[in-house]
Amino acid sequence: MQISSVIPQITGLVRSGQISAAQSLAADLTASYPRDKDAWLCRARVAKIAGDFQNVLQSCDHLLGVFPELDAAHIMRVEALIQTGNIAAAIQSLLDLKNMPSASAGFLVQVGDLLTKMSMFDEAFPCYEKAVKLAPDNNAVAFNYAVALNYRGDMAEAEKQYDTILARNPADYDAYYNRATLRKQTHDNNHVAELEQQLKGDIPNHAGHIQVGYALAKELEDLGEYPASFSHLQAAATLRRKHLQYDVRADVATMAEIAGVMDASFLNECDKNLPSPEGGPIFILGMPRSGTTLVDRLITSHSSADSLGEINDLAMAMMMLAGPVNSKSDLIRQSANIDFTKLAETYEKTTRARLKPTPFLTDKTPANFLYIGLIARAMPSARIVHLVRDPVDSCYAMYKTLFGMGHPFSYDFDDLAQYYGAYSQLMDHWRSHLGDRILDVHYEDLVTNTKGESQRILGYCGLDWEDTVLDFHQNSTPSATASAAQVREKVYTSSVGKWQHYKDGLKPLIEALHAAGINTDINPGVSP
Repeated sequence: MQISSVIPQITGLVRSGQISAAQSLAADLTASYPRDKDAWLCRARVAKIAGDFQNVLQSCDHLLGVFPELDAAHIMRVEALIQTGNIAAAIQSLLDLKNMPSASAGFLVQVGDLLTKMSMFDEAFPCYEKAVKLAPDNNAVAFNYAVALNYRGDMAEAEKQYDTILARNPADYDAYYNRATLRKQTHDNNHVAELEQQLKGDIPNHAGHIQVGYALAKELEDLGEYPASFSHLQAAATLRRKHLQYDVRADVATMAEIAGVMDASFLNECDKNLPSPEGGPIFILGMPRSGTTLVDRLITSHSSADSLGEINDLAMAMMMLAGPVNSKSDLIRQSANIDFTKLAETYEKTTRARLKPTPFLTDKTPANFLYIGLIARAMPSARIVHLVRDPVDSCYAMYKTLFGMGHPFSYDFDDLAQYYGAYSQLMDHWRSHLGDRILDVHYEDLVTNTKGESQRILGYCGLDWEDTVLDFHQNSTPSATASAAQVREKVYTSSVGKWQHYKDGLKPLIEALHAAGINTDINPGVSP
């Protein structure tokens, strides 16, 4: 057995979907070459693809025993710790790794990215700072540094970084969109001409066209050039959708199945009383771009609350407890029969591992609306704050956002309407059985009566009033959401009814929403 010939065989098995055979051959390879770096790296990578994270841990521990400074093994080991729910161990490893004297710029960026994914932004930022000093001319490093600056609220320095990146390489298309989102562009200070010139040029790939198209649409909207903005937005969104393998019917069916499995008999086992005033998790959820970040900032401007950001701890805990499944339907059915006490304990353990000492922690993961039944069943102390927004404003806000990952339904009007309709039906199901356990907060009320709504939210959460809540825009906590720039500003109402600037172009969306059973006349008197 020769390493040089076996590793390509393993790669071929993986590409053909024969993961079990690839794992078996990788195990044979490491048995034959117990101290070979490439053999053990291959075994760890195949185990990662297979989702066999215990095997990943064992392989990486073996590797690091022989090669203690092997970057790839350190990173895979931390990823495996996260996947197996060992968040405290993963965090401690990352904190140790970021101080390794031999750490390269690329390695520091990887460490920073993992800390960022766990919403540990303050711990992540020094990684990017050090990386950009080690590799000042590296655009990939500078890009990650600019993103981190954005999360911290240093928009001016982030814009300088993006300008530098684009001066070095005008084909670094990701930077155009990120730069456009940092602030509201003005007639005296914008990049419209530069972006138009890029679109007229020879952009070699569809991803570049999409990035530049979204950037130009955003800047034109800032300048009030609404027809031109919508034209570029629609072209970019259509191109984005063309290159996605996605069928909204699967998501619609999933939401219907969740409601069917977690039916009245399941939800009748939940504690439907308001939680006691002691601390606990606060789930802020709803559709993306519905105002969840604003509510998160308001609550966590209180001295007794801190933010976990957007995390997947709840979903990961549920999947671990549900065990092996063959399909999404299996997962839904098995999730309804897990040990709910264990779910609450696992969630608390992983979230508290992030070293946030306040009694209340917010989990601002919009998609947790899928798991409201599990939350209510497993966590009597949990608060559930649901953001509601005008359906057309909500859908338009998603449509005009180029998400880094996820939300594939947001690039097509029919997909948006069907997904929104299924979400609305699932929320109606939760409300009908859980009553006051869920607090609906209307975005329009929040931005027009901020103090009154904030008092209502805090009262529901069991928090006394503090005037600092209204100074949320001065909250220095980093934000990694699509609203990272907006949360640094005072409350504004300009996003209410914004879709009306595009009412002709959005007619197909409105018709599709009506077909999905959605009333679009929630705020008929609002004008842009």
